Amino acid sequence: MIETPPKTYPEVKEKKFSLKKILYRELELRNEISFSEVEKIAKENGYKISNAERRMRELMEKGSVEPILTEKGHIRGYRYSLNLPKIDIYQSNQGALL
Repeated sequence: MIETPPKTYPEVKEKKFSLKKILYRELELRNEISFSEVEKIAKENGYKISNAERRMRELMEKGSVEPILTEKGHIRGYRYSLNLPKIDIYQSNQGALL
């Protein structure tokens, strides 16, 4: 008798969120993240650091995120500001994000 191999199903991949959503969520939860933490989040999720920098610039332009600067004016980290308007980043699709 010929044994048939067990039926296998394709793996279901987890839904991958955009880097902008990941960074924004992290800022909402912690209120402040350092530049090195932004780099770490990007690497852990398979993105380039330059992509993370660009996404943070986009968030700063649209509101509720502001940079934390060094004395020389370099970005040291980012702060979630309650004074600035909150943006609805979760209800939109990737193409129409912000």
